[in-house]
Amino acid sequence: ELLSTRGACLSEDVASSMGVLRQPFPKDVINTNYGMPAVVISLVSLLLLVSFACLTPMVHTSVPIPLGTFVEALLSCIGIASITAVSASGLIRRRMATKQTPLELRRALFRKELRQKNVESKSCERGPMRAVTVAQITELLRFFQDLIQLRTAYYLNVNIIKPLT
Repeated sequence: ELLSTRGACLSEDVASSMGVLRQPFPKDVINTNYGMPAVVISLVSLLLLVSFACLTPMVHTSVPIPLGTFVEALLSCIGIASITAVSASGLIRRRMATKQTPLELRRALFRKELRQKNVESKSCERGPMRAVTVAQITELLRFFQDLIQLRTAYYLNVNIIKPLT
């Protein structure tokens, strides 16, 4: 569900010209596709794992363990799990922030193909020799067809043509 800056639900269609909507921190860490914040998922799973690893040897000894030692071990496990969860969330957030959109990936692939076809790219004077052929326009439209769909020429110009030139 997409909300406005005031927190109201947006009912109309929303399109992002670059292909992605990114939430600001800390909302991007809190909102996940799992129905629970990423930090909570990481914290709970790591807490269980670390607690099990730390406390299992204490439980299986025949010597009675003072309550203070048990509480210290448990608090240490919680601290380790918290630090690890925050670190993991930060790494996930960083990875998501640097991830390229499908449009950016497609532009890079098209640029690579253009450079293979036209090894000696050079500037040319204005006039009829500078024109683009219908075949070149058709090739561009076919390559980006699924991203362009029913969008306008403004979208095509700003998001595809200008970044390529």
